[in-house]
Amino acid sequence: MSDITNKVVDVADKVKGQVKEQLDQANDSVSQLAKAGRGLVVMVSSEASKQFDALVETGEAQKEDGRSLSEQFKESFEGQFNDIKGSLDQVKLAALGLFTKARETGEKAFKDLVELGEGQQSTANTADAKEAAA
Repeated sequence: MSDITNKVVDVADKVKGQVKEQLDQANDSVSQLAKAGRGLVVMVSSEASKQFDALVETGEAQKEDGRSLSEQFKESFEGQFNDIKGSLDQVKLAALGLFTKARETGEKAFKDLVELGEGQQSTANTADAKEAAA
């Protein structure tokens, strides 16, 4: 064979080796993904079974409590409603306090502004009187 033919064969062998290596890596990746998928199914199944057993146990405990499910829901929601109602009452009282404080502060600020204006008017009248006398 000629040198060119040998070089072409060498390049083809290199490319063939690289392609084979990449295919092997791709196969390994696919194999790992398949194993991970199987592991996920096992984990989900196991966790679902545990959660289901916990729900059954909780349901049995509720039944032994002697109260109906609707009574338990009612108690739970009434407690939450009372918590919210208490918070709303506090917000209402805070708003009333804020309004009262703003009104008091506003009245004081208004009086302060009137006094400041009177002082400015007095100063202006004095200046006008001095100008008229001069």
